[in-house]
Amino acid sequence: TRARRVQIAAALRLNETQVK
Repeated sequence: TRARRVQIAAALRLNETQVK
């Protein structure tokens, strides 16, 4: 679902921010 894809993208962005 698009909503699920958006959630995954948000999680990835959060992970990237934390790693950075």
